[in-house]
Order: sequence, then C-alpha cells, then structure tokens
Amino acid sequence: MPMLTSSWGMTETAPMALIHYEGGAESGMIGIPGPRLEARLLPVGDNRYELRVRGPNVMDGYFEEPEKNSETFDEEGFMKTGDAVRFANPAAPEKGLRFDGRIGEDFKLLSAVWYRQHGSACTSCRRLQALCRTLSSLAKIALISVFWCFQTRSWRAGRA
Repeated sequence: MPMLTSSWGMTETAPMALIHYEGGAESGMIGIPGPRLEARLLPVGDNRYELRVRGPNVMDGYFEEPEKNSETFDEEGFMKTGDAVRFANPAAPEKGLRFDGRIGEDFKLLSAVWYRQHGSACTSCRRLQALCRTLSSLAKIALISVFWCFQTRSWRAGRA
C-alpha cells in the first residue's frame, strides 16, 4: 500500500499538487504531480527549474482581477508558483522533485554571480527582487518546458 511521505502544495492548489508516496524520501523531496495534475518545469540553472502547475484543484484565478491573473498564470493556464525545484536524482527523474527555494529570492551581483537567498529576504533583497522581476519580464526568451505525464509516469519536453 502506498504511503504518503511528503508533499508540496499551497493554498491555491487546494492543498496538494506534488506528492512523494514511495519509500526512500529524504528531506526536501516533494515527489511527482498528483492524479490529473500537470507540472511544468522551466530551466533556470543546472538541474534547477521554476515550478508551474495546472489541474482541477488549482484555483481558476482572482475574482475580477485580470491583471493579477495575467501575472499569476502563463498563456497555457499554468500557475506560476515562484518556487524552484530540482530532480531528486537527475539520472532517474521518475524519482520526483526536491524543493530548492524561491525563484524571486535569487539575484545577480555586479560580478555576474547569481546569489540564492535562503530563508526570509531582507528589505534590500526585496528591492532587488522587484528589479529582477521587472527586468526579466522585459526579456523575450524561448524556454524549454518539461512536463510530467502521470499516465506514463515520465517527463516529456515541450516549448514554453
């Protein structure tokens, strides 16, 4: 009998989107998308991805707030979570994902080195985050997406 060992979710996913129910879970492992859920992974580094989700338990949007909805959802209806994930085992992606912080807490130093903020961000970091979000929204980049297919229990590639 499968046993839940860890999961990932947020209020907007009512309450679960990814679940790890096989043995061998380690700290930070959040698993694979639950039934009828899809996860889109947009590369943001070496084995680091921005997590987006879509499914029947993901909220439809904010009531009468089209601007907030366009910020929260991509063109295909995937909710932008702002969370970063990585494959628990890149050689065996079916083992699921591991939580890897928040995308908005990363910023680039003048030396061109990216800094990953862990924990709560200070006021200066939040200002840098706002600047990074503004600049990234101006960039027009073709991104490769990776999707989890629950039926085949495998990942597939596609265009963002």
